[in-house]
Amino acid sequence: MSLEGLIKTSYYISESSKQKSKKKEPVNTNNNKFESDDEINEERFQIKLTQEIQESYHNEIFIILNKNIMLDSISCQNSISPSSGIYVSDSFEDSSENFFVTKKWNYNEFYKKSSTDSLDPFYALEYVYIISREVVGNVVESGIKHFKSNDIIKITEKMYEHLNGLDRNWYDSDQKLQFLSILKNQARLYNRFLWLIVRYYAVKDCNSLATKMSNLYHNIIEINRLHGKSLNKHLSKLVMAFKSRDSGKFQSELRKFVDDPFLNLNFDGDSNVPLFRWYITRSEFNYIANSDIHEELFITKRLYLNNTIVIGKSLIYLNYNTYLCVIKEIFLYNDHHFNDNDYIIKFHGYSIQHCKCNLFYDRANYGNLFEYFQNNHNSSGYHLSNWENKIKLAWEISLGFKYLHNQKIVHLDIRSKNILLKYDEIEERLIPKISNFLWSGEIYSGKTSVYPIITLSSGEEVWKRWYDPDRLCDKKRFELSTSSDIYSLGLLFWEIVWCKPNNLPFSGVSIKNLYNHLLYNNYEELPELPEEYRDWDHLIKVMWKFKAEERCNIMTVELSMRKLFKGTNSEIQHNSN
Repeated sequence: MSLEGLIKTSYYISESSKQKSKKKEPVNTNNNKFESDDEINEERFQIKLTQEIQESYHNEIFIILNKNIMLDSISCQNSISPSSGIYVSDSFEDSSENFFVTKKWNYNEFYKKSSTDSLDPFYALEYVYIISREVVGNVVESGIKHFKSNDIIKITEKMYEHLNGLDRNWYDSDQKLQFLSILKNQARLYNRFLWLIVRYYAVKDCNSLATKMSNLYHNIIEINRLHGKSLNKHLSKLVMAFKSRDSGKFQSELRKFVDDPFLNLNFDGDSNVPLFRWYITRSEFNYIANSDIHEELFITKRLYLNNTIVIGKSLIYLNYNTYLCVIKEIFLYNDHHFNDNDYIIKFHGYSIQHCKCNLFYDRANYGNLFEYFQNNHNSSGYHLSNWENKIKLAWEISLGFKYLHNQKIVHLDIRSKNILLKYDEIEERLIPKISNFLWSGEIYSGKTSVYPIITLSSGEEVWKRWYDPDRLCDKKRFELSTSSDIYSLGLLFWEIVWCKPNNLPFSGVSIKNLYNHLLYNNYEELPELPEEYRDWDHLIKVMWKFKAEERCNIMTVELSMRKLFKGTNSEIQHNSN
Protein backbone atom coordinates (compact mmCIF):
# COMPACT_ATOMS: atom_id res chain seq x y z
CA MET A 1 0.00 0.00 0.00
CA SER A 2 1.33 3.47 -0.87
CA LEU A 3 1.77 6.18 1.76
CA GLU A 4 -0.99 8.16 0.00
CA GLY A 5 -3.32 5.18 0.25
CA LEU A 6 -2.55 4.71 3.95
CA ILE A 7 -3.21 8.39 4.68
CA LYS A 8 -6.52 8.21 2.81
CA THR A 9 -7.41 5.05 4.71
CA SER A 10 -6.93 6.98 7.97
CA TYR A 11 -9.08 9.81 6.63
CA TYR A 12 -11.90 7.50 5.54
CA ILE A 13 -11.98 5.66 8.87
CA SER A 14 -12.05 8.94 10.75
CA GLU A 15 -14.81 10.39 8.56
CA SER A 16 -16.79 7.17 8.80
CA SER A 17 -16.67 7.34 12.60
CA LYS A 18 -17.75 11.00 12.63
CA GLN A 19 -20.65 10.49 10.26
CA LYS A 20 -21.90 7.19 11.64
CA SER A 21 -24.48 8.84 13.89
CA LYS A 22 -25.76 10.91 10.96
CA LYS A 23 -26.26 7.76 8.82
CA LYS A 24 -24.44 9.37 5.87
CA GLU A 25 -22.41 7.47 3.31
CA PRO A 26 -18.71 8.44 3.35
CA VAL A 27 -17.55 10.06 0.15
CA ASN A 28 -14.77 8.37 -1.77
CA THR A 29 -12.39 11.07 -2.96
CA ASN A 30 -9.94 8.68 -4.56
CA ASN A 31 -11.81 8.08 -7.83
CA ASN A 32 -12.51 4.46 -6.80
CA LYS A 33 -8.84 3.53 -6.91
CA PHE A 34 -8.78 2.62 -3.24
CA GLU A 35 -12.17 2.18 -1.64
CA SER A 36 -11.03 1.90 1.95
CA ASP A 37 -14.16 3.62 3.21
CA ASP A 38 -16.22 0.79 1.71
CA GLU A 39 -14.02 -1.79 3.42
CA ILE A 40 -14.29 -0.23 6.85
CA ASN A 41 -17.96 0.72 6.75
CA GLU A 42 -19.44 -2.66 7.61
CA GLU A 43 -23.04 -1.41 7.38
CA ARG A 44 -22.65 -0.70 3.68
CA PHE A 45 -21.56 -4.23 2.85
CA GLN A 46 -23.43 -6.17 5.52
CA ILE A 47 -25.26 -9.10 3.94
CA LYS A 48 -28.94 -8.41 4.49
CA LEU A 49 -30.14 -11.95 4.03
CA THR A 50 -31.56 -14.46 6.46
CA GLN A 51 -29.34 -17.33 7.55
CA GLU A 52 -31.27 -19.71 5.32
CA ILE A 53 -30.69 -17.56 2.22
CA GLN A 54 -27.01 -17.11 3.11
CA GLU A 55 -26.53 -20.85 3.44
CA SER A 56 -28.36 -21.40 0.14
CA TYR A 57 -26.06 -18.94 -1.62
CA HIS A 58 -23.05 -20.49 0.10
CA ASN A 59 -24.05 -23.94 -1.12
CA GLU A 60 -24.73 -22.61 -4.62
CA ILE A 61 -21.12 -21.45 -4.90
CA PHE A 62 -19.98 -24.95 -3.98
CA ILE A 63 -22.32 -26.48 -6.54
CA ILE A 64 -20.89 -24.24 -9.27
CA LEU A 65 -17.36 -25.23 -8.36
CA ASN A 66 -18.31 -28.90 -8.18
CA LYS A 67 -20.50 -29.15 -11.26
CA ASN A 68 -18.31 -31.83 -12.83
CA ILE A 69 -16.73 -33.38 -9.75
CA MET A 70 -18.84 -36.55 -9.76
CA LEU A 71 -18.10 -37.37 -13.38
CA ASP A 72 -14.39 -36.73 -12.87
CA SER A 73 -14.36 -38.82 -9.69
CA ILE A 74 -15.92 -41.74 -11.56
CA SER A 75 -13.35 -41.36 -14.30
CA CYS A 76 -10.60 -41.23 -11.74
CA GLN A 77 -11.84 -44.36 -9.98
CA ASN A 78 -11.47 -46.31 -13.21
CA SER A 79 -7.72 -45.93 -12.79
CA ILE A 80 -7.71 -47.30 -9.22
CA SER A 81 -7.57 -50.91 -8.22
CA PRO A 82 -10.72 -51.69 -6.21
CA SER A 83 -8.92 -54.19 -4.03
CA SER A 84 -5.89 -52.20 -2.93
CA GLY A 85 -6.58 -48.59 -3.85
CA ILE A 86 -3.26 -48.49 -5.70
CA TYR A 87 -3.13 -46.42 -8.83
CA VAL A 88 -1.23 -47.73 -11.86
CA SER A 89 -0.41 -45.57 -14.88
CA ASP A 90 1.38 -46.16 -18.16
CA SER A 91 1.75 -42.49 -19.11
CA PHE A 92 5.51 -42.67 -19.66
CA GLU A 93 7.09 -45.31 -21.87
CA ASP A 94 10.21 -45.52 -19.67
CA SER A 95 8.37 -45.92 -16.39
CA SER A 96 9.34 -49.57 -15.83
CA GLU A 97 12.28 -48.72 -13.57
CA ASN A 98 11.53 -45.25 -12.21
CA PHE A 99 7.78 -45.53 -11.63
CA PHE A 100 6.56 -45.13 -8.03
CA VAL A 101 3.17 -46.63 -7.15
CA THR A 102 0.86 -44.14 -5.44
CA LYS A 103 -2.09 -44.46 -3.13
CA LYS A 104 -5.11 -42.39 -2.03
CA TRP A 105 -4.02 -39.26 -0.22
CA ASN A 106 -4.00 -39.04 3.56
CA TYR A 107 -3.73 -35.40 4.62
CA ASN A 108 -1.35 -36.30 7.46
CA GLU A 109 1.12 -37.34 4.77
CA PHE A 110 2.13 -33.67 4.50
CA TYR A 111 4.33 -34.29 7.52
CA LYS A 112 6.13 -37.42 6.34
CA LYS A 113 9.76 -36.85 5.45
CA SER A 114 10.88 -40.16 3.95
CA SER A 115 11.26 -40.27 0.18
CA THR A 116 10.10 -43.89 0.19
CA ASP A 117 6.55 -42.98 1.24
CA SER A 118 4.13 -43.75 -1.57
CA LEU A 119 2.46 -40.35 -1.66
CA ASP A 120 0.04 -39.12 -4.29
CA PRO A 121 0.32 -35.42 -5.23
CA PHE A 122 -3.01 -35.63 -7.08
CA TYR A 123 -4.85 -36.00 -3.78
CA ALA A 124 -2.64 -33.35 -2.18
CA LEU A 125 -3.69 -30.89 -4.90
CA GLU A 126 -7.28 -31.98 -4.38
CA TYR A 127 -6.92 -31.06 -0.70
CA VAL A 128 -5.60 -27.60 -1.62
CA TYR A 129 -8.61 -27.23 -3.92
CA ILE A 130 -11.00 -28.24 -1.10
CA ILE A 131 -9.53 -25.63 1.25
CA SER A 132 -9.71 -23.00 -1.50
CA ARG A 133 -13.43 -23.78 -1.84
CA GLU A 134 -13.83 -23.10 1.88
CA VAL A 135 -12.08 -19.78 1.40
CA VAL A 136 -14.57 -19.01 -1.39
CA GLY A 137 -17.56 -19.84 0.80
CA ASN A 138 -16.38 -17.67 3.68
CA VAL A 139 -15.26 -14.78 1.46
CA VAL A 140 -18.61 -14.70 -0.38
CA GLU A 141 -20.52 -14.81 2.89
CA SER A 142 -18.39 -12.03 4.39
CA GLY A 143 -19.39 -9.63 1.62
CA ILE A 144 -16.19 -7.63 2.20
CA LYS A 145 -14.63 -6.13 -0.93
CA HIS A 146 -10.98 -6.32 0.03
CA PHE A 147 -11.23 -10.12 0.24
CA LYS A 148 -11.65 -10.06 -3.57
CA SER A 149 -14.26 -12.79 -3.90
CA ASN A 150 -14.37 -12.68 -7.72
CA ASP A 151 -10.62 -13.27 -7.94
CA ILE A 152 -10.60 -16.21 -5.54
CA ILE A 153 -13.59 -17.84 -7.29
CA LYS A 154 -11.80 -17.67 -10.66
CA ILE A 155 -8.58 -19.02 -9.16
CA THR A 156 -10.43 -21.93 -7.54
CA GLU A 157 -12.23 -22.80 -10.77
CA LYS A 158 -8.92 -22.75 -12.66
CA MET A 159 -7.31 -24.94 -10.01
CA TYR A 160 -10.05 -27.48 -10.55
CA GLU A 161 -9.18 -27.59 -14.25
CA HIS A 162 -5.51 -28.21 -13.38
CA LEU A 163 -6.53 -30.92 -10.95
CA ASN A 164 -8.21 -32.83 -13.76
CA GLY A 165 -5.25 -32.29 -16.08
CA LEU A 166 -2.57 -33.42 -13.63
CA ASP A 167 -0.78 -36.61 -14.61
CA ARG A 168 -0.56 -39.26 -11.90
CA ASN A 169 2.92 -40.54 -12.81
CA TRP A 170 6.28 -39.16 -11.65
CA TYR A 171 9.86 -39.90 -12.70
CA ASP A 172 11.17 -40.10 -9.14
CA SER A 173 10.18 -39.50 -5.55
CA ASP A 174 12.23 -36.30 -5.25
CA GLN A 175 9.92 -34.64 -7.77
CA LYS A 176 6.93 -35.72 -5.75
CA LEU A 177 8.37 -34.39 -2.51
CA GLN A 178 9.21 -31.05 -4.13
CA PHE A 179 5.69 -30.74 -5.48
CA LEU A 180 4.19 -31.77 -2.13
CA SER A 181 6.17 -29.07 -0.31
CA ILE A 182 4.67 -26.46 -2.66
CA LEU A 183 1.15 -27.75 -2.09
CA LYS A 184 1.69 -27.87 1.65
CA ASN A 185 2.68 -24.21 1.64
CA GLN A 186 -0.34 -23.26 -0.46
CA ALA A 187 -2.70 -25.15 1.84
CA ARG A 188 -1.23 -23.23 4.77
CA LEU A 189 -1.68 -19.97 2.87
CA TYR A 190 -5.36 -20.71 2.35
CA ASN A 191 -5.68 -21.65 6.02
CA ARG A 192 -4.13 -18.28 6.83
CA PHE A 193 -6.70 -16.64 4.54
CA LEU A 194 -9.50 -18.25 6.55
CA TRP A 195 -8.06 -16.86 9.78
CA LEU A 196 -7.85 -13.39 8.24
CA ILE A 197 -11.60 -13.56 7.65
CA VAL A 198 -12.20 -14.58 11.28
CA ARG A 199 -9.88 -11.81 12.47
CA TYR A 200 -11.75 -9.23 10.40
CA TYR A 201 -15.02 -10.15 12.05
CA ALA A 202 -13.34 -10.10 15.46
CA VAL A 203 -12.21 -6.47 15.12
CA LYS A 204 -14.88 -4.94 12.88
CA ASP A 205 -16.81 -3.61 15.89
CA CYS A 206 -13.68 -2.57 17.78
CA ASN A 207 -13.65 1.00 19.07
CA SER A 208 -9.93 1.38 18.47
CA LEU A 209 -9.16 3.23 15.24
CA ALA A 210 -5.54 2.03 15.33
CA THR A 211 -6.62 -1.63 15.61
CA LYS A 212 -9.00 -1.29 12.65
CA MET A 213 -6.35 0.40 10.51
CA SER A 214 -3.71 -2.18 11.38
CA ASN A 215 -6.08 -5.03 10.61
CA LEU A 216 -7.10 -3.55 7.26
CA TYR A 217 -3.52 -2.74 6.27
CA HIS A 218 -2.23 -6.26 7.04
CA ASN A 219 -5.23 -7.89 5.40
CA ILE A 220 -4.67 -6.07 2.10
CA ILE A 221 -0.96 -6.92 2.07
CA GLU A 222 -1.45 -10.58 2.96
CA ILE A 223 -4.40 -11.24 0.67
CA ASN A 224 -2.33 -10.27 -2.37
CA ARG A 225 -0.02 -13.21 -1.72
CA LEU A 226 -2.64 -15.69 -0.52
CA HIS A 227 -4.95 -15.98 -3.52
CA GLY A 228 -3.00 -18.63 -5.42
CA LYS A 229 -2.35 -16.88 -8.73
CA SER A 230 1.30 -18.00 -8.73
CA LEU A 231 0.22 -21.56 -7.96
CA ASN A 232 -2.12 -21.67 -10.95
CA LYS A 233 0.47 -20.10 -13.26
CA HIS A 234 3.00 -22.81 -12.43
CA LEU A 235 0.42 -25.58 -12.42
CA SER A 236 -0.53 -24.66 -15.97
CA LYS A 237 3.08 -24.90 -17.15
CA LEU A 238 3.64 -28.11 -15.21
CA VAL A 239 0.61 -29.76 -16.78
CA MET A 240 1.91 -28.80 -20.23
CA ALA A 241 5.32 -30.25 -19.37
CA PHE A 242 3.61 -33.47 -18.29
CA LYS A 243 1.84 -33.73 -21.61
CA SER A 244 5.06 -33.11 -23.57
CA ARG A 245 6.61 -36.22 -21.95
CA ASP A 246 9.88 -34.29 -21.82
CA SER A 247 11.60 -35.13 -18.53
CA GLY A 248 14.06 -32.23 -18.79
CA LYS A 249 11.32 -29.68 -19.46
CA PHE A 250 9.24 -31.07 -16.62
CA GLN A 251 12.16 -30.83 -14.19
CA SER A 252 12.89 -27.27 -15.32
CA GLU A 253 9.29 -26.16 -14.73
CA LEU A 254 9.23 -27.92 -11.38
CA ARG A 255 12.42 -26.11 -10.37
CA LYS A 256 10.85 -22.74 -11.23
CA PHE A 257 7.80 -23.80 -9.27
CA VAL A 258 9.88 -24.58 -6.18
CA ASP A 259 11.98 -21.39 -6.43
CA ASP A 260 9.05 -18.98 -6.79
CA PRO A 261 9.40 -16.55 -3.83
CA PHE A 262 5.62 -16.12 -3.65
CA LEU A 263 5.25 -19.83 -2.92
CA ASN A 264 8.42 -20.64 -0.99
CA LEU A 265 7.52 -18.82 2.22
CA ASN A 266 9.49 -20.99 4.68
CA PHE A 267 6.48 -21.93 6.78
CA ASP A 268 8.27 -24.57 8.85
CA GLY A 269 9.09 -21.98 11.50
CA ASP A 270 5.82 -20.11 11.16
CA SER A 271 3.09 -20.00 13.79
CA ASN A 272 0.55 -21.00 11.13
CA VAL A 273 1.76 -24.62 11.13
CA PRO A 274 -0.25 -25.87 14.17
CA LEU A 275 -3.34 -24.04 12.93
CA PHE A 276 -3.06 -25.77 9.57
CA ARG A 277 -2.41 -29.16 11.14
CA TRP A 278 -5.63 -29.10 13.17
CA TYR A 279 -7.92 -27.81 10.43
CA ILE A 280 -10.93 -29.99 9.51
CA THR A 281 -12.62 -29.40 6.17
CA ARG A 282 -16.39 -29.11 5.90
CA SER A 283 -16.59 -32.36 3.95
CA GLU A 284 -15.34 -34.30 7.00
CA PHE A 285 -18.24 -33.61 9.38
CA ASN A 286 -22.01 -33.15 9.49
CA TYR A 287 -24.03 -31.13 12.00
CA ILE A 288 -26.89 -32.80 13.83
CA ALA A 289 -30.08 -30.79 13.33
CA ASN A 290 -31.65 -28.90 16.24
CA SER A 291 -28.74 -29.57 18.59
CA ASP A 292 -27.76 -25.93 19.29
CA ILE A 293 -27.34 -24.99 22.94
CA HIS A 294 -26.60 -21.42 24.07
CA GLU A 295 -24.32 -21.60 27.09
CA GLU A 296 -22.62 -18.94 29.21
CA LEU A 297 -19.86 -18.14 26.70
CA PHE A 298 -20.37 -20.59 23.82
CA ILE A 299 -22.88 -21.92 21.37
CA THR A 300 -22.47 -25.69 21.19
CA LYS A 301 -23.63 -28.12 18.51
CA ARG A 302 -23.44 -31.86 18.16
CA LEU A 303 -21.97 -33.22 14.94
CA TYR A 304 -20.69 -36.40 13.33
CA LEU A 305 -16.93 -36.56 12.80
CA ASN A 306 -15.32 -39.84 11.69
CA ASN A 307 -18.58 -41.67 12.54
CA THR A 308 -18.45 -40.35 16.10
CA ILE A 309 -20.60 -37.74 17.79
CA VAL A 310 -18.47 -34.82 18.97
CA ILE A 311 -19.23 -31.31 20.21
CA GLY A 312 -18.61 -28.13 18.21
CA LYS A 313 -18.14 -24.89 20.19
CA SER A 314 -18.15 -21.32 18.88
CA LEU A 315 -17.75 -18.19 20.97
CA ILE A 316 -20.74 -15.93 21.56
CA TYR A 317 -18.56 -12.89 22.36
CA LEU A 318 -16.21 -12.42 19.43
CA ASN A 319 -13.65 -9.66 19.71
CA TYR A 320 -9.93 -9.40 19.09
CA ASN A 321 -9.01 -10.77 22.52
CA THR A 322 -11.28 -13.79 22.29
CA TYR A 323 -10.02 -14.39 18.74
CA LEU A 324 -6.47 -14.57 20.11
CA CYS A 325 -7.63 -16.80 22.98
CA VAL A 326 -9.13 -19.33 20.56
CA ILE A 327 -5.81 -19.51 18.72
CA LYS A 328 -4.03 -19.83 22.09
CA GLU A 329 -6.16 -22.84 23.04
CA ILE A 330 -5.32 -24.61 19.77
CA PHE A 331 -1.61 -23.97 20.38
CA LEU A 332 -1.80 -25.25 23.96
CA TYR A 333 -3.32 -28.52 22.79
CA ASN A 334 -0.73 -28.78 20.03
CA ASP A 335 2.42 -27.76 21.89
CA HIS A 336 1.71 -29.40 25.24
CA HIS A 337 -0.03 -32.56 23.99
CA PHE A 338 -3.14 -32.17 26.12
CA ASN A 339 -4.76 -35.09 24.29
CA ASP A 340 -2.22 -37.40 25.94
CA ASN A 341 -3.81 -36.88 29.34
CA ASP A 342 -6.83 -38.93 30.40
CA TYR A 343 -8.38 -36.10 32.39
CA ILE A 344 -8.33 -33.32 29.80
CA ILE A 345 -11.10 -33.23 27.20
CA LYS A 346 -9.83 -34.44 23.83
CA PHE A 347 -9.53 -31.86 21.06
CA HIS A 348 -10.26 -33.06 17.51
CA GLY A 349 -9.56 -29.88 15.55
CA TYR A 350 -11.51 -26.95 14.22
CA SER A 351 -13.27 -25.64 11.14
CA ILE A 352 -14.02 -22.14 9.86
CA GLN A 353 -17.55 -21.78 8.50
CA HIS A 354 -19.76 -18.69 8.19
CA CYS A 355 -16.69 -16.58 9.04
CA LYS A 356 -16.46 -18.11 12.53
CA CYS A 357 -14.19 -20.69 14.12
CA ASN A 358 -15.80 -23.83 15.52
CA LEU A 359 -13.71 -25.95 17.92
CA PHE A 360 -14.40 -29.72 18.04
CA TYR A 361 -14.07 -31.78 21.24
CA ASP A 362 -15.06 -35.16 22.60
CA ARG A 363 -18.66 -35.31 23.67
CA ALA A 364 -19.09 -35.50 27.45
CA ASN A 365 -22.28 -37.52 27.71
CA TYR A 366 -22.97 -36.42 31.29
CA GLY A 367 -22.52 -32.71 30.64
CA ASN A 368 -20.50 -30.66 33.10
CA LEU A 369 -20.15 -31.04 36.86
CA PHE A 370 -22.22 -27.94 37.66
CA GLU A 371 -25.15 -29.29 35.61
CA TYR A 372 -24.72 -32.67 37.26
CA PHE A 373 -25.15 -31.05 40.69
CA GLN A 374 -28.38 -29.39 39.54
CA ASN A 375 -30.01 -32.42 37.90
CA ASN A 376 -28.89 -35.45 39.88
CA HIS A 377 -28.49 -34.49 43.54
CA ASN A 378 -31.75 -36.21 44.56
CA SER A 379 -31.43 -39.19 42.21
CA SER A 380 -31.28 -42.67 43.72
CA GLY A 381 -28.54 -43.55 41.23
CA TYR A 382 -26.54 -40.43 42.01
CA HIS A 383 -22.89 -41.31 41.40
CA LEU A 384 -21.57 -38.81 43.95
CA SER A 385 -23.86 -39.92 46.77
CA ASN A 386 -21.00 -41.70 48.55
CA TRP A 387 -17.72 -40.25 49.81
CA GLU A 388 -15.48 -42.72 48.04
CA ASN A 389 -16.76 -41.61 44.64
CA LYS A 390 -16.34 -37.95 45.61
CA ILE A 391 -12.75 -38.60 46.64
CA LYS A 392 -12.05 -40.50 43.43
CA LEU A 393 -13.49 -37.71 41.28
CA ALA A 394 -11.48 -35.03 43.11
CA TRP A 395 -8.29 -37.09 42.89
CA GLU A 396 -8.64 -37.62 39.14
CA ILE A 397 -9.27 -33.91 38.64
CA SER A 398 -6.05 -33.21 40.55
CA LEU A 399 -4.22 -35.60 38.20
CA GLY A 400 -5.30 -33.47 35.26
CA PHE A 401 -4.10 -30.27 36.91
CA LYS A 402 -0.88 -31.94 37.94
CA TYR A 403 -0.22 -32.57 34.25
CA LEU A 404 -0.96 -28.93 33.40
CA HIS A 405 1.26 -27.52 36.15
CA ASN A 406 4.10 -29.86 35.17
CA GLN A 407 3.75 -28.36 31.68
CA LYS A 408 3.99 -24.86 33.25
CA ILE A 409 0.36 -24.16 32.32
CA VAL A 410 -2.01 -22.27 34.62
CA HIS A 411 -5.69 -22.87 33.82
CA LEU A 412 -7.15 -19.76 35.53
CA ASP A 413 -10.81 -20.77 35.12
CA ILE A 414 -11.23 -23.75 37.46
CA ARG A 415 -14.86 -24.29 38.43
CA SER A 416 -17.49 -26.99 38.13
CA LYS A 417 -18.76 -25.73 34.74
CA ASN A 418 -15.36 -26.44 33.19
CA ILE A 419 -15.17 -30.01 34.47
CA LEU A 420 -16.92 -32.21 31.92
CA LEU A 421 -18.11 -35.72 32.74
CA LYS A 422 -17.94 -38.88 30.66
CA TYR A 423 -19.51 -42.07 31.92
CA ASP A 424 -17.42 -45.23 31.68
CA GLU A 425 -19.93 -48.06 31.20
CA ILE A 426 -17.35 -50.77 31.83
CA GLU A 427 -16.18 -49.42 35.18
CA GLU A 428 -19.54 -47.76 35.86
CA ARG A 429 -18.03 -44.48 36.95
CA LEU A 430 -17.80 -40.83 35.95
CA ILE A 431 -14.51 -39.66 34.46
CA PRO A 432 -13.74 -35.94 34.82
CA LYS A 433 -12.40 -34.01 31.83
CA ILE A 434 -10.87 -30.54 32.25
CA SER A 435 -12.03 -28.09 29.56
CA ASN A 436 -11.94 -24.43 28.44
CA PHE A 437 -8.40 -23.06 28.19
CA LEU A 438 -9.30 -19.58 26.93
CA TRP A 439 -7.99 -17.97 30.13
CA SER A 440 -4.96 -20.24 30.46
CA GLY A 441 -1.40 -19.03 30.35
CA GLU A 442 2.14 -20.38 30.13
CA ILE A 443 4.47 -19.61 33.03
CA TYR A 444 8.01 -18.45 32.17
CA SER A 445 7.30 -18.66 28.45
CA GLY A 446 8.21 -15.06 27.71
CA LYS A 447 4.89 -14.74 25.88
CA THR A 448 2.43 -11.93 26.51
CA SER A 449 -0.66 -13.31 28.22
CA VAL A 450 -4.00 -12.61 26.60
CA TYR A 451 -7.38 -13.16 28.25
CA PRO A 452 -10.94 -12.99 26.94
CA ILE A 453 -12.84 -9.73 27.21
CA ILE A 454 -16.45 -10.63 28.01
CA THR A 455 -19.11 -7.94 28.39
CA LEU A 456 -22.39 -9.37 29.61
CA SER A 457 -25.62 -7.53 28.81
CA SER A 458 -27.01 -8.56 32.19
CA GLY A 459 -25.95 -10.46 35.28
CA GLU A 460 -22.56 -10.76 36.95
CA GLU A 461 -19.35 -12.33 35.72
CA VAL A 462 -19.99 -15.37 37.88
CA TRP A 463 -16.67 -17.06 37.07
CA LYS A 464 -14.87 -14.43 39.16
CA ARG A 465 -16.25 -16.06 42.31
CA TRP A 466 -13.48 -18.65 41.93
CA TYR A 467 -10.71 -16.03 41.50
CA ASP A 468 -8.01 -15.97 44.16
CA PRO A 469 -7.59 -12.71 46.15
CA ASP A 470 -4.56 -11.46 44.19
CA ARG A 471 -6.46 -11.74 40.95
CA LEU A 472 -9.55 -10.06 42.41
CA CYS A 473 -7.44 -7.21 43.73
CA ASP A 474 -5.61 -6.23 40.54
CA LYS A 475 -6.23 -8.42 37.53
CA LYS A 476 -4.21 -6.12 35.21
CA ARG A 477 -1.01 -6.65 37.19
CA PHE A 478 -1.82 -10.23 38.07
CA GLU A 479 1.26 -12.45 37.79
CA LEU A 480 0.76 -15.97 36.47
CA SER A 481 1.14 -18.47 39.30
CA THR A 482 0.02 -22.02 39.95
CA SER A 483 -1.12 -20.90 43.41
CA SER A 484 -4.05 -19.16 41.71
CA ASP A 485 -5.20 -22.51 40.36
CA ILE A 486 -4.74 -24.12 43.79
CA TYR A 487 -7.11 -21.58 45.35
CA SER A 488 -9.76 -22.17 42.67
CA LEU A 489 -9.29 -25.94 42.92
CA GLY A 490 -9.96 -25.68 46.66
CA LEU A 491 -13.32 -24.04 45.90
CA LEU A 492 -14.05 -26.73 43.31
CA PHE A 493 -13.39 -29.40 45.98
CA TRP A 494 -15.76 -27.47 48.26
CA GLU A 495 -18.43 -27.83 45.54
CA ILE A 496 -17.77 -31.57 45.30
CA VAL A 497 -17.91 -32.01 49.08
CA TRP A 498 -21.37 -30.43 49.23
CA CYS A 499 -22.71 -31.78 45.91
CA LYS A 500 -25.79 -29.59 45.96
CA PRO A 501 -27.49 -27.37 43.36
CA ASN A 502 -27.07 -23.60 42.98
CA ASN A 503 -24.07 -23.67 45.27
CA LEU A 504 -21.92 -20.71 44.22
CA PRO A 505 -18.95 -19.61 46.32
CA PHE A 506 -19.76 -16.64 48.57
CA SER A 507 -23.18 -16.26 46.98
CA GLY A 508 -24.21 -13.66 49.55
CA VAL A 509 -21.31 -11.35 48.67
CA SER A 510 -21.09 -9.21 45.54
CA ILE A 511 -18.01 -9.72 43.40
CA LYS A 512 -17.18 -6.05 43.90
CA ASN A 513 -16.86 -6.64 47.65
CA LEU A 514 -15.43 -10.15 47.51
CA TYR A 515 -11.78 -9.18 47.98
CA ASN A 516 -12.51 -7.28 51.21
CA HIS A 517 -14.66 -10.17 52.40
CA LEU A 518 -11.72 -12.57 51.92
CA LEU A 519 -9.26 -10.09 53.42
CA TYR A 520 -10.85 -10.60 56.83
CA ASN A 521 -10.42 -14.41 56.65
CA ASN A 522 -14.00 -15.17 55.73
CA TYR A 523 -14.10 -18.65 54.20
CA GLU A 524 -16.84 -20.94 52.98
CA GLU A 525 -18.12 -23.56 55.39
CA LEU A 526 -17.53 -27.26 54.92
CA PRO A 527 -19.87 -30.01 56.18
CA GLU A 528 -18.65 -32.51 58.71
CA LEU A 529 -16.74 -35.19 56.82
CA PRO A 530 -16.51 -38.86 57.85
CA GLU A 531 -13.56 -39.47 60.12
CA GLU A 532 -11.54 -41.35 57.47
CA TYR A 533 -11.81 -38.35 55.15
CA ARG A 534 -11.12 -35.53 57.65
CA ASP A 535 -7.76 -34.84 55.99
CA TRP A 536 -9.66 -33.59 52.93
CA ASP A 537 -11.17 -30.85 55.11
CA HIS A 538 -7.68 -29.80 56.22
CA LEU A 539 -6.31 -29.91 52.64
CA ILE A 540 -9.08 -27.66 51.28
CA LYS A 541 -8.49 -25.09 54.00
CA VAL A 542 -4.80 -24.93 53.11
CA MET A 543 -5.62 -24.64 49.39
CA TRP A 544 -7.79 -21.54 49.80
CA LYS A 545 -5.47 -19.59 52.13
CA PHE A 546 -5.61 -15.84 51.49
CA LYS A 547 -1.85 -15.52 50.94
CA ALA A 548 -0.56 -17.37 47.87
CA GLU A 549 2.70 -18.40 49.55
CA GLU A 550 0.78 -20.24 52.30
CA ARG A 551 -1.03 -22.54 49.88
CA CYS A 552 0.22 -26.01 49.01
CA ASN A 553 1.24 -27.04 45.48
CA ILE A 554 -0.41 -29.49 43.10
CA MET A 555 1.99 -32.31 44.00
CA THR A 556 0.78 -32.15 47.61
CA VAL A 557 -2.85 -31.99 46.50
CA GLU A 558 -2.58 -35.00 44.19
CA LEU A 559 -0.62 -37.08 46.73
CA SER A 560 -3.10 -36.26 49.51
CA MET A 561 -6.09 -37.20 47.38
CA ARG A 562 -4.40 -40.43 46.32
CA LYS A 563 -3.84 -41.38 49.97
CA LEU A 564 -7.44 -40.54 50.80
CA PHE A 565 -8.56 -42.94 48.13
CA LYS A 566 -6.92 -45.66 50.29
CA GLY A 567 -4.92 -47.52 47.71
CA THR A 568 -7.74 -48.35 45.29
CA ASN A 569 -5.89 -46.31 42.67
CA SER A 570 -4.11 -49.53 41.64
CA GLU A 571 -7.37 -50.57 40.00
CA ILE A 572 -7.42 -47.53 37.73
CA GLN A 573 -5.20 -46.88 34.74
CA HIS A 574 -4.31 -43.22 35.07
CA ASN A 575 -1.91 -40.66 33.77
CA SER A 576 -0.01 -39.28 36.75
CA ASN A 577 2.64 -37.33 34.90
